[in-house]
Amino acid sequence: MSDRQAQFKARIQDFLDFHFPNDEHTFKDYCGDFYVTVGEEKNSKLIFNVIGTSIYRLSINKEHYNEIAPIFGLDNVDRSQFEMLNDFLLQVNKHASFKTLFEPIEPIDFSKILVSDIQEVYSDHEVEDSVKFIIQPKFIKTPFTCGIQFDWHFEDTEDNTKLKGIMALCLTSKQSVRFAVGFDVETKSANLVTANSNSYNEFFEKNAVLQLETQLDTYLHDFLVMLIEKQNKEAFDGKGMDLNDLVKLLNMVNI
Repeated sequence: MSDRQAQFKARIQDFLDFHFPNDEHTFKDYCGDFYVTVGEEKNSKLIFNVIGTSIYRLSINKEHYNEIAPIFGLDNVDRSQFEMLNDFLLQVNKHASFKTLFEPIEPIDFSKILVSDIQEVYSDHEVEDSVKFIIQPKFIKTPFTCGIQFDWHFEDTEDNTKLKGIMALCLTSKQSVRFAVGFDVETKSANLVTANSNSYNEFFEKNAVLQLETQLDTYLHDFLVMLIEKQNKEAFDGKGMDLNDLVKLLNMVNI
């Protein structure tokens, strides 16, 4: 476990001690990070996963849902705020380079995001916190997976009791070249993800406001170079090349 992971684990422990002082707290490793169980493992009140400094994939026992939901803001969700991301995707669709390379992205349905789906077998509320969608290239038949993830962060670096959610959108999320943007749906800010952060506030301090016109061009250029490198199985210097020329080269490589 890295120092950063250990520090965040200690913050999680403070959070649990504050909100659940009379319950057992169990930490177990999970795919390089860990998950947390509150209460007895066979009859837990709450389970959540942790990756980096983010909390996600909540499972809340239905007997304790009303007391736990407010801790995560689930008692007062305004899903209309998430339409900001559809406005963002509309701007992506209008971007000249994107229009050249991809079909328009369909609007996202946010009606189920942060909805608690009761799992009768386990008597738990599984909180929906992610949406997947695709972008369809015009130059190849295979679409690319993209994703939207809502996860929770400590609101401030000095306070281990309060959480606040960030909605993040990532184009080509399963590729080595990605375009990830975090959204503050309250202030209508969109910030390109370039740096690690330890809290909600720090995220928007360390990651600059998105400059879509230029930064999307840079991403699309690097994405095409990556595809060429994957096909050639060797490094390729596409610096300064026009996007259309990169597409032509990619098509030649694919023949």
